Amino acid sequence: MVLKLHWKSLESVSKEPKTVASERAVATAISEEFPSGILDLLKILEERFSFRWERGNLNHDMSLPLIYWPVRLRPPGPIHAAQCFVAAGLQKLGCQISLWIDDLGRREYSNEQFVDSLKKWFNKVGGDGAALSINKFSDILENKEKRQYTDHMWEILDGHLKIPHLWPGQNPPA
Repeated sequence: MVLKLHWKSLESVSKEPKTVASERAVATAISEEFPSGILDLLKILEERFSFRWERGNLNHDMSLPLIYWPVRLRPPGPIHAAQCFVAAGLQKLGCQISLWIDDLGRREYSNEQFVDSLKKWFNKVGGDGAALSINKFSDILENKEKRQYTDHMWEILDGHLKIPHLWPGQNPPA
């Protein structure tokens, strides 16, 4: 079972005047009523912080949900901290977190420094950084043993996505 997280723009939230007291009040309210279940946490995030998630993948009866967390490799910023806080909360409620670093294309930042920053934020709010599954997109392309991931992706996409000008046949290039 995979739950894919989406983040809305923080522009509307950042336009509201903030004070240290108001931010502390929000943090206190969250810590006082930490939810007992995943759906409760997602409801709080949705109602208070305009958080959006894909409901179709989350069932009430699942035992250990897998959270797919894709992140572009770039200098870490506030949005990454917010993502870490949510992922740590989900982990504390029993979710398995699978962080995927999009390191394809131009690399603007060190992968090691980026992961260290994320783990620091993740651990700061009670997450277990050592339990994170951390992967890089480039590993899939470089490691032939991991070809199973791309093969599985093509099986899913084959019936839905055809680009005849690039791949005139039925199958993608090997």
